[in-house]
Amino acid sequence: AFCHARLEALVGAWRSTSARQLEADQPTAAALASAAAIACHCLFVGYCIPTGEGIQGDLSQPEASPGEDVGKAPEDMASWLLQAMYQAPSCDPPQSPAQAIWEVSELIRRSRQEPIEEASIAETLERLPGSAATPCEAFYDATMYPPWHSVECAGVLPAPLHEHLRRLCPSWCGEEVTSPRILVAGCGSGHQVAVELRSYEVCELVALDVSPKTVAVACRKLKQHLAPEEYARIRFLVGDIMDLTPGNPLVGNGFHLVICCGVLHHLPDPCAGLRRLSALLAPNGVLQLATYSSLSFQSWQPTVQAWLRDLPTAKGLAPNSRTPTQAEVREIRKEALKAYEERPEACQLLRHFPEFYTYAGVLDLLFHPLERTFTLVELLEGPITSARLRPLGVFFLDVNSDISARAKFRAVHGNAEAKMADLRCWHQLEVQDPEIFGRMHGVLLEGSAPSNSATFWTLRWLQKPRASHFPSGAMFISAQRWSSVRIKPRIKGGVIPFHQRIRQEETERRYRQLPFLSISKEPSKWPSPPDPRDTDRRLCKLDLAQLMNIMVGDRVRVLYGSEKGKYGVISRILRDKNQVIVNGVSLKRGFWHPEPGPGKPNLVTVECPIHVTNVTLVDPVTKQPTRVKRRYTMNGEGVRISKVSGCAMPEPVPVGPNERELLWKKHEEQVLRQAKERRGPPKEDIFGNKEHFKTLVRLVRERRQAEEAKARALEE
Repeated sequence: AFCHARLEALVGAWRSTSARQLEADQPTAAALASAAAIACHCLFVGYCIPTGEGIQGDLSQPEASPGEDVGKAPEDMASWLLQAMYQAPSCDPPQSPAQAIWEVSELIRRSRQEPIEEASIAETLERLPGSAATPCEAFYDATMYPPWHSVECAGVLPAPLHEHLRRLCPSWCGEEVTSPRILVAGCGSGHQVAVELRSYEVCELVALDVSPKTVAVACRKLKQHLAPEEYARIRFLVGDIMDLTPGNPLVGNGFHLVICCGVLHHLPDPCAGLRRLSALLAPNGVLQLATYSSLSFQSWQPTVQAWLRDLPTAKGLAPNSRTPTQAEVREIRKEALKAYEERPEACQLLRHFPEFYTYAGVLDLLFHPLERTFTLVELLEGPITSARLRPLGVFFLDVNSDISARAKFRAVHGNAEAKMADLRCWHQLEVQDPEIFGRMHGVLLEGSAPSNSATFWTLRWLQKPRASHFPSGAMFISAQRWSSVRIKPRIKGGVIPFHQRIRQEETERRYRQLPFLSISKEPSKWPSPPDPRDTDRRLCKLDLAQLMNIMVGDRVRVLYGSEKGKYGVISRILRDKNQVIVNGVSLKRGFWHPEPGPGKPNLVTVECPIHVTNVTLVDPVTKQPTRVKRRYTMNGEGVRISKVSGCAMPEPVPVGPNERELLWKKHEEQVLRQAKERRGPPKEDIFGNKEHFKTLVRLVRERRQAEEAKARALEE
């Protein structure tokens, strides 16, 4: 969806223009295609775009609306498209040659054919026994959440599950699993299932949700977007989390990863739900949990709820009463867009959420029938302790948020990795910055060892400080055989030996990161640039232009030298010398024009190279010098971000051939040619030519042999 008020206003204006074109006597094929395209978008957002919205959000301009007789079947394709732009079509379109248009056929497939296919899929889905109707089932049957078009993981390389978990949680001590089993509890419309399936290598995935209509939508969309071999690894299941017991044949030996994102806070008893999920874990299994944050909700929910209570069009629409219709959501959004000057705080908060721009998002944001929030301390002392789970760390739904949040954590609590798993430390950081996690905070959990086992007492014995007794190898083998956790012998004496500490300090000092490289490459800590001082004390060649994120076509400013303060576009980068050539800057090399003539200058100047550290990029907003950092979008595309304004840097402009450099090359060729003409043809060096010298030696030897033969003849 277009998650911006002005972009949505442009969509409303586009819809008005298409409606007026359809009311003409004979609309063109382009008008039909345009109307079908806007109808597809309105169907995707749930027809939540208010009617009467102008280009700049002016609601005073009337907008064309469909006919009053909604139940009447349209007579032609134009009337059917006119109704489809404002409400879901209730009948098939009339037969028309316009169905051959791609946009029209796509609208027919999405609005008429896909619901029939989903209904047939819902009848064949596998269901858990004993599943009873719940408020969440009726809520998600009325809408599809989240709405999505495609999977944004084109830049994500699949990795083994154990490598992914060890990278996120260094304290996790699980073993490698060749074919891990993953449970997605609350799969929704299937977007998270596709992301998880493509994030890990060969794995078996079970998708569970309480709504059969939502699971049917997930089946259809995943079958459409995934390859057949990927789709075959998914098993869809309809039912409640509490009905999936450990004795079910589907569970088997347990799941190596259980994903429960955005589900636990919708359960009647979160503690019982988390205990049931923890019972489904395999040994050393991990539970990925995401719940609503109380601190984040307190920053916006009271203001928005107070505004909704005062809104006349929202009377009787309490969060736990009933699900509002599409017309009621349109009126609420219309008042939110109109009342911006009357109550700017509430409207600005609503416009900030991407969920505000779709019908399903508004329902999930404001009118969910069963919803609660947690702080990290409440989550730790309540459901996590009740389920006997151990926190391994936190995770974030966005890569950039993960980098910035962990940097703030290290600035406050230090670089200790053990504190990364302490939820109380993260709670202190969230109190200072309630938006650090967004709406949901994610926690990675692991099942703790049972307290009545022999392993527990073995570990307690190992933790006791003993001077003369140390556990034998046989005891370690026995403990590892009877436990599901990996036991690591602690260092004798509890300290690192002196020689190991000296070696570690020497390694850190030798391979430390240079200061000017750490500043220009702040967001990317891996892979680190090579250290110029290796073991042989040989210098390594570094590409500073790449490390400073400077490309050909960037607009830069000169910082030092006689050309200080000048702007220009980089035309060429000399990477072997770490120099750049900027158009129109440092014109210090003059020469005669190689092809003089009328209208051409006699003397030409050409740009001299400048060291790359003497230039810097220019911020596109403030027009000031700035350094850049590299961030990555959801599809894996790298984007350069300005550190001054935080805006994305523009793409480099296309740079053509530099005429002055071409003339300089012609001048150099002409100088070489003239020097060659002045020297004349090369003189023959008889001693330098090896073949010629051999010929002379042969002639001298033949002459000597002839003289000796003549002398012998005279003597005889």
